[in-house]
Amino acid sequence: MLQSTRWSKNERQENMEVKHMTEVTTTVWLADSTGHSVLELTRDQTMDLIQQNEGHWVYADNQMVQPAQLAESFEQTSLVQIVPSLQGGQ
Repeated sequence: MLQSTRWSKNERQENMEVKHMTEVTTTVWLADSTGHSVLELTRDQTMDLIQQNEGHWVYADNQMVQPAQLAESFEQTSLVQIVPSLQGGQ
């Protein structure tokens, strides 16, 4: 016989909080020609966004980094900025 589990509202909330706490997120600013978007993303989501914006510069806590460096230190990073690279010219 199957027995269903009924959780109280508090137990459901605690379960969701534990799930949320296990996946680290950080604030990500994505700059473009119209301004910037502010997102709250996981490490994998951030790395996907960087890959989608190849050629953009990546800053972690206001220091320019390579994507691989960010992947290693993501849990300690409070702000990621992804900005178009500057182009010099005549």
